[in-house]
Amino acid sequence: MPDFKARLERELVIAAGRPRRVRYARGPLPTHPLPWLAATAVTLALVAVLGLYALPPRSERPAAKPTPTPTPAPRSQRFDRQLQLLGILRDRTGADNDPQVHAAVREYTRAGMPVRTGYGRLLGKAPRRYAFVLLPVLEFDRNTQGRPAKMQTIRDGICLVRRGLQGGAGQCMTTGEVAKGELWLALAGQVYGVVPDSVAAVRPRPGAKPVKVRRNFFVYPAPKPRIRKPIFLDAEGREISLGVR
Repeated sequence: MPDFKARLERELVIAAGRPRRVRYARGPLPTHPLPWLAATAVTLALVAVLGLYALPPRSERPAAKPTPTPTPAPRSQRFDRQLQLLGILRDRTGADNDPQVHAAVREYTRAGMPVRTGYGRLLGKAPRRYAFVLLPVLEFDRNTQGRPAKMQTIRDGICLVRRGLQGGAGQCMTTGEVAKGELWLALAGQVYGVVPDSVAAVRPRPGAKPVKVRRNFFVYPAPKPRIRKPIFLDAEGREISLGVR
């Protein structure tokens, strides 16, 4: 009997091709999956689902939209004419960054008279913390002189403002009117205005002492007994007529 058992084991080992003795199973194989197998299967399923929603390659992603920037106002022939007439618009200085200038720009823009970006200018300071400001606007409204009066929109105007901490007053003119020397006012005991580059000084009245023009701007105390249009002078002190070609 022992010989038979030994010969049977030897034949089984040779048949299996294994150089060791046969070991018999002592218990039944598991018929239910282990818990860690179930967890692994769930994880693999989630990974597969998430892979369907993964980001596309960089080449397939939509291009990011650029940050919008303010669009500058378009140039026009009238504004080019303003640049030719007024050196103050061509030459910006640090004084033009005055808070009074920024405040005037905001007020006019909110009132429907948008100012050309970067062209607000400080003309000078006035008593009681007032300031004179020049504003090239894209448009402004005013009444016609005929009857009945009608509101009309003027493109590319120039506004002269006298303002203080509590606001101020101003007047807007067309480019052609500025070229003729018509942008001047009399207010609060002063006469002030803006003139083209060709004007070096103004005379309040015949025989009066000339008042020098600085950065296209002049201001002087209102003469008595009446106020009249300033007399324009060139660099040689000679009277000149504006708007005459």
